[in-house]
Amino acid sequence: MSYWTPPPMYPPYGDDPVLFSIGDIAVTRTSVIVPHGRYPIRGTVWTVQNQTYMTQEIAQWAIIVAIVGFFFVCFLSLFFLLVKETKYHGAMTVIVQGPDGLRHMTQVPAFNPMMAQWVQQNVNQAQALASAP
Repeated sequence: MSYWTPPPMYPPYGDDPVLFSIGDIAVTRTSVIVPHGRYPIRGTVWTVQNQTYMTQEIAQWAIIVAIVGFFFVCFLSLFFLLVKETKYHGAMTVIVQGPDGLRHMTQVPAFNPMMAQWVQQNVNQAQALASAP
């Protein structure tokens, strides 16, 4: 039985496979692929803007337990309202600029701190490839 697999978003260009992608930017050893073309990676400048923020709210399950528990245990169930839940919102903006007229920006949603670290790590790897001899 054969399963259909979608074609890759950015097909390999000769012997240059895609190493990783950040949003809609794909990076190979020698080039940067954006929706409007392919550019050499050497000399590109990468910028990351962290636009994420953290909020703390009362957990929804704690509100439900406090309401239901109030009928059975009265004031002891109100302690569940002290339970806080941390939520992450926002996005990481990645901008790549190059000497051949390349200028592209993409935003990657970040729902946890590890996603922000992953984006930063990939941009650092792209910068290393851009400055490699």
